[in-house]
Amino acid sequence: MKPIKKNLIQAVLWLMLGLVPQLAWAEVPNVINYQGYLTDSSGDPLEGTVNVTLTFWNALSGGTAIGSPKSYTNVNVNNGVFSQNVNVSDITFDQSVYVETTVNGETLAPRQLITSVPTSHLTKQAEQDQDTLAGLNCAKDQIPKWDSSTWTCADQAQGSQNGSKLPAPDYDSGWFTMKSQAGTASFKELTHGLGVYPSLVKVLVKAVDGENNGFIFEGMGSAQNDDDTKLTHHGGVIFAYNDWQVRLWAPDKNNNYKLGRIINVYDGWGGEMHTQQSTEALVKVKAWK
Repeated sequence: MKPIKKNLIQAVLWLMLGLVPQLAWAEVPNVINYQGYLTDSSGDPLEGTVNVTLTFWNALSGGTAIGSPKSYTNVNVNNGVFSQNVNVSDITFDQSVYVETTVNGETLAPRQLITSVPTSHLTKQAEQDQDTLAGLNCAKDQIPKWDSSTWTCADQAQGSQNGSKLPAPDYDSGWFTMKSQAGTASFKELTHGLGVYPSLVKVLVKAVDGENNGFIFEGMGSAQNDDDTKLTHHGGVIFAYNDWQVRLWAPDKNNNYKLGRIINVYDGWGGEMHTQQSTEALVKVKAWK
């Protein structure tokens, strides 16, 4: 047999990555079909049989071998073309894989990059994968969340008034008690510490008594009338913020009149249905960058 021409393999070696014909259509294959074209030193196509060894590597030169060598004897070569089914069950295709071909003891250079991945083989690898996400056992209303090092279960984003989702707040004060008619105790200053003006601030006021016990009202970021008249019922929590703090005000006693409430839903609102006049409530502040 004429000597094989080295390096020509670079132009004429290829992989056929389809299923081998004898496999059932539903079976995930561990076999790919490997084909190449061999010539002698004069460029003439070879005829006859050759011995072929294939090794798989993670680099074009040097590197680390992947899986075991695949050796085949008496491989038929017709008009320069040979074809061989190759078992790749020990090859992982989630990385760059190069194949090195040795024919009749002569190693052909350079190695060839497998540029088309056997998709069905990767599918089988995925089925056998130890999936961290699949192993999570998240509670109701929790979702998987990446914390920069691992997957954990976390609460879902909170719903906004229009039904879209808000991310978790960048600042959450937690619930605390606040009162109206309590002098300077009717004022509260909190540090959100974001270093920028929040894009959204919510002040939640939860009733702890009356017909609306447990209901949550939202604070208002605007001024209200004062307590200078004994005829006016009023109430609510107003708030303001900058890039570092949130300030809260509840009605305070002035001129000895005590009609200001931290929650006030009374005459003139909703036909006096489920009225609420509270001087004490739970308050929570949330802020988003």
